[in-house]
Amino acid sequence: GHWVSRPGGDGLIWSGGLYALAGLEPGSVGNTTAGRSRILDEDRPTFEAARARLDGATVEYRWAHPDGRVRWLRSRMHRRLRDGVAVLDFGVVQDITAERNAALALQDRLAFIQTITSRVPGVVYQLRRRPDGRFQFLYISEPVREIYRGVTPEAVLRDATCTMALHHPDDLPSFIATLQESARDLTPWRHEYRLLFPDGSVTWLFGQAVPEAEPDGGVLWNGVPTDITPRKLVQERLLESE
Repeated sequence: GHWVSRPGGDGLIWSGGLYALAGLEPGSVGNTTAGRSRILDEDRPTFEAARARLDGATVEYRWAHPDGRVRWLRSRMHRRLRDGVAVLDFGVVQDITAERNAALALQDRLAFIQTITSRVPGVVYQLRRRPDGRFQFLYISEPVREIYRGVTPEAVLRDATCTMALHHPDDLPSFIATLQESARDLTPWRHEYRLLFPDGSVTWLFGQAVPEAEPDGGVLWNGVPTDITPRKLVQERLLESE
């Protein structure tokens, strides 16, 4: 829905869509007092600050719907000028309750996953290839600090390339190629690769993950990398002794 009002005045006009969204009778809102009457007290200062700025920034707040439920609303508010003079204030409003509930459900799910994976040896992760081809970690467990020597889960979630920077340059092309193949065929990904650290030391990892297609064209992997350096060192010694 949307609303319009006179700058500096108390007149307020709501659209039919906004009345439907708010659960109020058409024509029942004629001033700002009525228009803000069901905004939760905790969120009113946030709304009023955005209303005073009228800079088009997004503001989210809660609305006590007459049906007894609380709805999350998102709004953007502007002031229209003509020859430098304010002539109209207006705003658009969207009900984002479903989006908020989904975000809370995801947060609860991730909290549960974190509790479980904190008891699992090794790193557990969820990696997504977005429809534009870019990679993004949605989750990675705390032991990443040990395998990647100081790289934090927070850094990985912000930018997936911080892990790629530690991949041995000789192994990086095959690492990416096998991931792309897994995404294309939706086959389990299994690959051995090395991490090369600034001091010259090497860690061998065996990565394995199960992909699943997403509706928007992305691909999601749930997987676990395992440190196989001891086994690789044994293999190297056996080869040297032959």
